Amino acid sequence: MIYNHDFGAALRTGRQRCERATDSAMLFVATLLVGFSPSPGLADTLEQDRRVVQMTTRQFMALPKSAFASLAPRLIVSPLIAESFDALELATKLQEFGYQGRYRVVAKEVPNPELVAREIRFVAPAINFAIAGLKVTGPAPSDVA
Repeated sequence: MIYNHDFGAALRTGRQRCERATDSAMLFVATLLVGFSPSPGLADTLEQDRRVVQMTTRQFMALPKSAFASLAPRLIVSPLIAESFDALELATKLQEFGYQGRYRVVAKEVPNPELVAREIRFVAPAINFAIAGLKVTGPAPSDVA
């Protein structure tokens, strides 16, 4: 489980590296973050780490297979449910790309994580899938004055 981690932050737009990914050179991205909201603080912190690429859902869904192959991510992280997609759609696209690496979904609360994992593994059996729960710290929204 991943605790006290703000995966809702965008670490990089990834636009420049996505454009370069159409070149024949492999980029060897360690982590690809898909579908998170922007957060300038973390973006500045990880801007220097060229192994982390963040892109919007729209960018990822429009990415050609060859560009994805050039990125060669070792880990993909996304929210379970975002404004315009869910993890099942992303897993389906990863399966189409032939991805066989690690895909982690982050969520504050998942009522039946085994059911979600079973559905993802059904559409993308070659992917190493897991759900990372987030522990929320601080007062609940209803407790804030």
